[in-house]
Amino acid sequence: MSLATPNADDGALRLTLHGPALSTLQVSSSSNLFYTRMASDSEARVILVGNLAAGPLLTFKIASGQPLTAYGATLEQVASRSDSLRVSLAGYALTIAATP
Repeated sequence: MSLATPNADDGALRLTLHGPALSTLQVSSSSNLFYTRMASDSEARVILVGNLAAGPLLTFKIASGQPLTAYGATLEQVASRSDSLRVSLAGYALTIAATP
């Protein structure tokens, strides 16, 4: 999963990942703090903290036989590195794509 952001100083974000049989969630950058809570086997709540930038955020395993389109993510909150909550999430996007 990758992030598109209109800002250069993102410091934290909260998102929900959903799809069948989610497993093996891993942060893409070891310099970021990564917290997850599985709300169910098809919903993960994720918090990332660090010097966040556009690009890869995390990886997860797709269940056998499931199409990539069965998975989605919702960005819920973003804060700047100075701990100010973003008033608007306009310009932000999460993209889920298969890796080769």
